Amino acid sequence: MSPEEIRWGAKYITLIICNVVALYHVYYFYKKTQKLRDEVMEKDKIIYEKEKLIQKLSSSGGFYSSISK
Repeated sequence: MSPEEIRWGAKYITLIICNVVALYHVYYFYKKTQKLRDEVMEKDKIIYEKEKLIQKLSSSGGFYSSISK
């Protein structure tokens, strides 16, 4: 192989390695973002359920007002 072919092959291999590393990073950060998004959605669901329960209790007079009657 000529030196020109070796240089071309080395550049080609380097380009492939860089693309593989870049794709790995994209996949890693996508998974990390997806995990964080799932955690936030779970917390939002819990907050929504608590707010709904508070609203239900406050509209019905609540637990303490039913005891005092």
